[in-house]
Amino acid sequence: MTLQTEGLEPVPTLSETPPVAATDRARSRLAARIDMLERLRTRSTLVDRSSQEMPLELVDRDPEAFQPRTGELDERHISDLRSALKVSGDLEPILVMPCGNRVMLIDGHHRLDTYRLEERCVIPVVFFEGTAREAVLEAGKRNSRPKLAMNNRDRQNHGWRLVLSAAFTKSEVQQAAGISKGQVDNMRSALRLLGEEAECYAEWWRAREAWQAKRDGKELEEKEIQDRMTIIEERGKEIADRWCKITPSHIRQNPEILAFALKELLGRHAYETSQELAHLCMQDPSVMPEGWDVPDDENDDY
Repeated sequence: MTLQTEGLEPVPTLSETPPVAATDRARSRLAARIDMLERLRTRSTLVDRSSQEMPLELVDRDPEAFQPRTGELDERHISDLRSALKVSGDLEPILVMPCGNRVMLIDGHHRLDTYRLEERCVIPVVFFEGTAREAVLEAGKRNSRPKLAMNNRDRQNHGWRLVLSAAFTKSEVQQAAGISKGQVDNMRSALRLLGEEAECYAEWWRAREAWQAKRDGKELEEKEIQDRMTIIEERGKEIADRWCKITPSHIRQNPEILAFALKELLGRHAYETSQELAHLCMQDPSVMPEGWDVPDDENDDY
């Protein structure tokens, strides 16, 4: 409701005025950011906005304007995106807005970090057609949508169903289910060995156990060693999925609390586990701190 007086501007009622709890300083800071971004947008030198790719080095961030979520990015989600990127080759394009001779990220913070960790030079983008003010609102809308991504077990089961159908190529199963080539190979091997019995198992973990039981007694060859590593990866991701559901992100980002919790949980296995973790980190330098030099020889002390 707005009070109208003849010859005067409408006077907002109390219910229409901004809440006192929102400080003038916070409002003016965001408003100033929006004004600055709008000036950069209107002076953009990027004439061709139909391009679906952009050099990663030209993408800037403004978390104050375009990151509605508080706290750091979810490392577990980034890990899942890295796995998906290796399977599909590209993730969903990030949303950007032209600003001067560069672009500003509106939506896709986790995807941008994923591309950086994978050292991608050119990434898929979609240009936002609207003002800076509209872009801020769009960032909020996209981050407020309810999302239910498939966990690792769901992906495995979906891949197994596709393999059972015998209607899809290996590449199609990889991309549709978001699983690795090695995992699809395992599923196909299980299908060949189990034959008609494979139809009895709706879930991959049950089919995998039946497949392994049939292989018992065979000599462990190089292919079976690779199969074992794939299975370790699958089970590790399942445990990580469960852990994410019960552990707040601020705890997962605190190394001291995590280390103490693991020591209490693992007891005499804690040291052996720490050695395995160090080895995994050496194999994936992107998880190491900036400036850390990975030894050329894996057997070097670390």
